[in-house]
Amino acid sequence: MIGSQRAVDPEFSWYDENGQMIQAFHPYFPSSAQRLVPDEVARFDIEVRPTAVQINEGERLRITVSTSDIPFAFRTVDMVLDLVGSSYLVQRNSIYPSSVTVPMLDPTSFVLDCAICGIDSQSQ
Repeated sequence: MIGSQRAVDPEFSWYDENGQMIQAFHPYFPSSAQRLVPDEVARFDIEVRPTAVQINEGERLRITVSTSDIPFAFRTVDMVLDLVGSSYLVQRNSIYPSSVTVPMLDPTSFVLDCAICGIDSQSQ
């Protein structure tokens, strides 16, 4: 995710039954760009493309934060010029806690509704 494109569209983001965001949707439009300010902490709701996997008791998840998302997030020349010499620091403390939301679902609970795709399981 490009830091300046961290804006979230709540209408197309996914939420669990408690209203907690479980999948952020970023519009990635020039009009939604938000420049980062050096030395100022900014919130990033990073989307992770959904997958379904069985996680057994005792297994662990490893989160790797990387600086690339090829082929999904190519940078323009202007973006590359803004990035030269920059760095990101991930905050993991009591003032700026980091977290990962991992929704756990019963495999039989999946439906084919998708507001973005226009799929409605009721009509199938």
